[in-house]
Amino acid sequence: RLNPIEKPSEWKEKAQRTSGELNERDQRREEFWTAFRDLIEDSKTPLRPRKPQPNHYYSNPIGVGGFHISYYVDEDENELGLELIIENGEEAYYALQDQADEIKDRFETSENTVYWGDLRETRAGNMRSEVGVKRDADIENTDSWEEYFDWMFKQGKLFHEVFPERLRQIN
Repeated sequence: RLNPIEKPSEWKEKAQRTSGELNERDQRREEFWTAFRDLIEDSKTPLRPRKPQPNHYYSNPIGVGGFHISYYVDEDENELGLELIIENGEEAYYALQDQADEIKDRFETSENTVYWGDLRETRAGNMRSEVGVKRDADIENTDSWEEYFDWMFKQGKLFHEVFPERLRQIN
């Protein structure tokens, strides 16, 4: 039985990609999430570093099964956001909806907008939804990344303060 003592490095995987495999948007996303992950690794936060991908989202556990948080960027709408993803949780969705005013009071500011996703059925037949915050952002402007990361850390910390205990009481 072999126990690996070292993980494969990300740079090797990136170097093995053929040129042109990632378009400019995906490269920027991967750079953005890599910089965010590096900040998570270097700080004391409830957030956990995850391998960055060239996706529009970056998922993170919240410590309660069936729920996770997901950061996202939407370049078309110039938005940056963070969502609590509610997997197969119709009961949790309605229980959180009952606390919507309290939740909104914790998150809504002049730069944040709180929103509730509609409860919808997945292909697997589960009910899924999300509650999130979003703000204006343009990740093409790398000079603003530090500001965005500060906002992301603040919101991530708030999500960890507001949601886990509520979710444990529901389950």
